[in-house]
Amino acid sequence: TREEAHHLALALGPAAGVLVIADQGNDRLSRFNTLNATWLTPWFYDGSADSAGMKDPQGIAIDPDGSVWVADSLNGRIQHFS
Repeated sequence: TREEAHHLALALGPAAGVLVIADQGNDRLSRFNTLNATWLTPWFYDGSADSAGMKDPQGIAIDPDGSVWVADSLNGRIQHFS
C-alpha cells in the first residue's frame, strides 16, 4: 500500500492516464497511472543542482506539452518537472 496524506491539489496531464497529486503531508508529488491502476515514482524535487526537497506543495498546473509546475509553498518557489 501507499501512504498518502493531505492531498491538496491534483491534475490530469495530456498524456493518457497520468494523474499528478500534490501530497502535502509527505512533501512530494505523487503520480498515478489511471490506465493500469499503478503508482509511479513520486517526485520530491525538480532535479536541478540547487533544489532542496519540496515543502508543502499546494498547487499544480500541467501545460499542453506535459510539463508539471508546482507551487512549493514553504520554499517560496515554483518547481518545474518535464
